[in-house]
Amino acid sequence: MTVQQTTRLSFAALALLLASACTTPTTGGGASDAQRDARRDEGQPTCCAGPQPKRPVFAPSASTIYFGFDQFTVDAEGAKVIEANQRFMRDKAEVTLRLEGNTDERGGREYNLALGQKRAEAVLRQLALQGVSVQRIETVSFGEERPAASGDSADARAKNRRVDFVYAN
Repeated sequence: MTVQQTTRLSFAALALLLASACTTPTTGGGASDAQRDARRDEGQPTCCAGPQPKRPVFAPSASTIYFGFDQFTVDAEGAKVIEANQRFMRDKAEVTLRLEGNTDERGGREYNLALGQKRAEAVLRQLALQGVSVQRIETVSFGEERPAASGDSADARAKNRRVDFVYAN
């Protein structure tokens, strides 16, 4: 056998090996077609089963409270947002809420994380005063890490000083 024939034979064997790896599996073992169809219809991948993460919930249209520079007190506009979200939580007993505190980029990282947490906790206190169970609410601060608007204009900074309401069930 010459070198050229050996090379051709090697390439043919490699092509055959690659082609055999592309075949579709037979339906002999594993999940039945009906089981795979049921999982596909549920939106669950056929490769894995198990607990699904909490799904987002459609929340009230007013789901953000804005704050003044270096402030964590809720103003009159924020109180209206809290009232709308309190009603939503009263009507939807199965939902949980994460309050995400945010800041603009001014200030140090630790300061901004603390300020974002104070903002989230201020909203939590107002919801608790209106009868919402604090066991259904989680607070978290992202500081300046998740800006809603980019840039260093006064308008962009004002949009970043906020608490976002994020619902799940």
